[in-house]
Parts: sequence; C-alpha cells; structure tokens
Amino acid sequence: MSDLFLKVRFFVYGSSFMLVILGLGISIILPGIDRWSKNFFKAFFTILTAYCFCGIAEEFLFNQPAYKSLIDLAYYFESLFATLLMPMTTAYLLHCCGEDMRRSVLFRIVTVLWTAFFIMLNISLFTNWFYYTISDSAIVRGPLY
Repeated sequence: MSDLFLKVRFFVYGSSFMLVILGLGISIILPGIDRWSKNFFKAFFTILTAYCFCGIAEEFLFNQPAYKSLIDLAYYFESLFATLLMPMTTAYLLHCCGEDMRRSVLFRIVTVLWTAFFIMLNISLFTNWFYYTISDSAIVRGPLY
C-alpha cells in the first residue's frame, strides 16, 4: 500500500474519530431533548467511537503478521459495530414517529436480518465461508461472501 494512500486513510479515520467524539460530547451536554433520545445518541455515538477505534487499530496492525489475531478481532468488531447502527436507527425513527417497537413489523424484520448477520459473523470466526485473513493481514472474501 502506498505511503500517500495510508496517510489519506489515517486522515479519514482520524477525522471520523474526532467527529464522533464531538457528537458524543454534544449528546452528553445537550439540553432540551427527552431522556430516551439523549440515551439513544449517547449509545449511538459510543458505538461509532468504538467502530472508528477498531478501524484505526486495524490500520495500525495492517501488514504485521505477528498481530493476525488482533487484526481478526478488530475486523470482527468493526463489522459488528457498523451493522449494529441499523436496528438502532430504525428504533429511533419508530420512536420519533410514535410507533411501538414491540409491535412494529419493520423493526422485527430489521432485527431478524441483523440477527442473521450476527450469526453469520460469528460463524465466520471459525470458518472461511464468508471472509478470512491471510498471512500478510489481507482480508479475502470467501465463497459465501
């Protein structure tokens, strides 16, 4: 990977990290919103912060075969945190519309799809069906990707 490309990636991750930290800080001190929304935004930006942290950790460990298990762990959590935002956003939109999440067909569909993804993500830890990393820390898509 070229030096310039690596610098651009670190810049994007660093910028993203700073934005989500700013969002987390604002959601903590923001007055005038209801408690549910405030808690939602705190959780949302905390997950985004963890997602950015995993991405930065993956970049630091990239091309270092000695840290292959840490790269796998960072990629796992990066995939998990990125998809966890979808049911959260759906829940927030339903809350804003005044619908009950427990009775919403949309929320059930999103939850079932996310649960299927979570099961496949955990299967991918033990198989090469979806993705795997090779010795130089590159991620290779498996046959079921």
